[in-house]
Amino acid sequence: MDMLAIVVPVFAVIATGLIAVRTGLVPASIASGLVTFSYFVCVPSLMFSIVARYPLDGLLAWDFWLLFGAGSLLALFVLRYAGGRLLGPDGRTRTVSALAAVMANTGFVALPVLYAIFGEAGVPSAAIANIVIAAVLIPAGVVLLEATGGIGGGVRATPRRMALQVLKNPMVWPALLGFAFAAFRLPVPQMIEDYLDLLGQGLTPCALFAIGASVNLATLRHEGSRILVVSIVKLVALPALVLGCGMALGLDPFLTACAVIASASPTANTAHVLAVQYRAQEQAVAATISATTAASVLTLPAWLFLLGLLEPGLFGG
Repeated sequence: MDMLAIVVPVFAVIATGLIAVRTGLVPASIASGLVTFSYFVCVPSLMFSIVARYPLDGLLAWDFWLLFGAGSLLALFVLRYAGGRLLGPDGRTRTVSALAAVMANTGFVALPVLYAIFGEAGVPSAAIANIVIAAVLIPAGVVLLEATGGIGGGVRATPRRMALQVLKNPMVWPALLGFAFAAFRLPVPQMIEDYLDLLGQGLTPCALFAIGASVNLATLRHEGSRILVVSIVKLVALPALVLGCGMALGLDPFLTACAVIASASPTANTAHVLAVQYRAQEQAVAATISATTAASVLTLPAWLFLLGLLEPGLFGG
């Protein structure tokens, strides 16, 4: 498997956005419009489309939910409340930094990697990981951000307001609606599926280009230490936690490997979308996505090598 062939195109689109803005080819304001389009149109289409069509028994693979979901959720709260000032001077900054450290790019990195290694058997794990992010991590992140005052950053939200904001989030309600379709086996007309798929395909180029357009090189200098910490947590500490838990619980090596690969993927585009939506650390998160995507060219193969050493038969060797 050629890891460069998977990761480099993702990083290249980010770089294209950066170059296009720095050279004046497009205005820097384009990033805001692309993020809005991705957040309110592409993401709901993709979330509902994936979940509604997936078999319910596959969506309820509780072992994987526990390993990938609980590990990521635990890391999110530990980083938010025990990360200290290294992750930011206030709760909002620490929350956004914690989200950037746990939200994995399961759709655009983990999925092709798992498919390349395990074939069709690796696809369900990537889909479940994407659902975990949509149905668990994003709602948790929205709750934490709403607790810091919501989009306006003012007075702390009431529990009722937080619940409403979570349910209204374009990354949450489509996943819940999709679960209902999957649970009751409601068919989605082919024309609707094609329509949603077409809209959902816009997420990758729009979000990645917007990330590049949002990167401020000065941020890498001023926020360098925080970006470094978040990147180490994302690419090294979190997958190590998932691997350790999987081995300690005696879970299936294949399941553990899939969870490790998913958690070791670089920071997801949706972390930047949330940062923009809540007006917190937009440039730092964009820089973090760029940094983790570039570094994953080295760290992901290292994790695959380690998994191969621990379970020689896992990759057919």
